[in-house]
Amino acid sequence: IILPYSAALAVVGLLESMMTATIVDDLTDTTSDRNRECRGQGIANIASGLIGGMA
Repeated sequence: IILPYSAALAVVGLLESMMTATIVDDLTDTTSDRNRECRGQGIANIASGLIGGMA
C-alpha cells in the first residue's frame, strides 16, 4: 500500500539533491560525486528506518 508513495518520495529526494549538486557545482566551479551522494542518502534512509526515524 505505501510502496508507491515511498518510492515517489525517494525519487523526489534524490532529484532535489542532484539539482542542488548541479547548482553548487556551477557556482563553485567544482565537481561532485553524484553516485556517492545517492549512496549516502540511501544508507542514511535505511539506517534511519531501522531505528524508527525519518531522514
